Amino acid sequence: MVKQSISGKNSEFSIRSGHEQLEHEVGYDFQSILHYKHNQFARLSSLDTITPKAPFDKYVKKTDLGQREFLSELDAARVRALYKCTGKMFSH
Repeated sequence: MVKQSISGKNSEFSIRSGHEQLEHEVGYDFQSILHYKHNQFARLSSLDTITPKAPFDKYVKKTDLGQREFLSELDAARVRALYKCTGKMFSH
């Protein structure tokens, strides 16, 4: 998919270190408000730069990636884990 991205943006697709423990604790969040859209940094908006891999592609639509409407449940769980919150958060 990197071949379809805008020149100079390839580093955006590198796996970041330091987040493995948090990913292990709360899981990968396809619907995170922080997730890139399926065509983010694409040379053409019709090209995909990110797509869910099997088996996730069976239940995650590529258009769900990068939604900007609300914090997902896992976004909220990450905030609680990072700030060691024990209280309940409101939902959308």
